[in-house]
Amino acid sequence: MNMWLEYFQNAEIHGIDYIPNTVPEGAIFHQVDCEDEQAIMSFATENNQWDILIDDGGHTMLQQQLAFKHLWKTVKPGMFYVIEDLHTSFLPYLSRCNKENLPTTYEMLMALKMEQNLKMNLSRASLLKKLKMKLHQ
Repeated sequence: MNMWLEYFQNAEIHGIDYIPNTVPEGAIFHQVDCEDEQAIMSFATENNQWDILIDDGGHTMLQQQLAFKHLWKTVKPGMFYVIEDLHTSFLPYLSRCNKENLPTTYEMLMALKMEQNLKMNLSRASLLKKLKMKLHQ
């Protein structure tokens, strides 16, 4: 958290972790286990409307994906959600520790992107169809 306090000097910095490490002056700590879905849901309900949310903690697919599932919606529209340790999706030893057989976090995000692109394309196709119908009336 020291790094984020130094980088975002005028920000209110909150950190979540399951172990209360030394919390630097100027930061706010929340004890949350990112493998406990209920704990993350509770945190998300009580703490929302972030300008920037940086997931700089969990290295496992379960931790990253549960955090994303529940914390993404707490970020203000048009603002930022960053997963700092996304590279762990490409580390074989973490893939072998994936007891839940989840896709990697990278794969999950790419699937979400493809789903969003499909919705946008279907929307555009529908709009074009309506425009063509109006033009031919």
